[in-house]
Amino acid sequence: MKKLLVLFVIASSSIFVSCSKDDDNGGGNEEKIVGKWEFSKEGSIVGGTEVLVDYENEAPECGKDFIEFRADNTASQVYYFLDFNDECDSDEETATYSISGQNLNITANGESGIVEILTLNNTTLKIKVTEEFEGETFVFISVLNKI
Repeated sequence: MKKLLVLFVIASSSIFVSCSKDDDNGGGNEEKIVGKWEFSKEGSIVGGTEVLVDYENEAPECGKDFIEFRADNTASQVYYFLDFNDECDSDEETATYSISGQNLNITANGESGIVEILTLNNTTLKIKVTEEFEGETFVFISVLNKI
């Protein structure tokens, strides 16, 4: 359950919404987000610059990690890995979600948080999580592609 929260939410952080004029973030986000999304890129903001690298699946021979958002406001995140016998296995975590403007509100295992939607269109979901830890601010970015 923690993996889903780590991706989306860190300690119920508050995120202020800002988006550039070239983002496709108009109305209808509730409909646009429904579907399966594979992880594509991940990264952070370092010194004011966004740094993204290709997402590395732990066990690509087993499948690609993904998140599925359903129309009933539930979501599942599936991670693939190799067990101790080098056999393919997966871990599925579930949550509920809602969208308010550019905020993706996630609740999993009794914990809630907000993720900022940077881009959401028919092919790309780009989200930002801001975390405060021991007086420092960390920003994490994930890019997912619809499958």
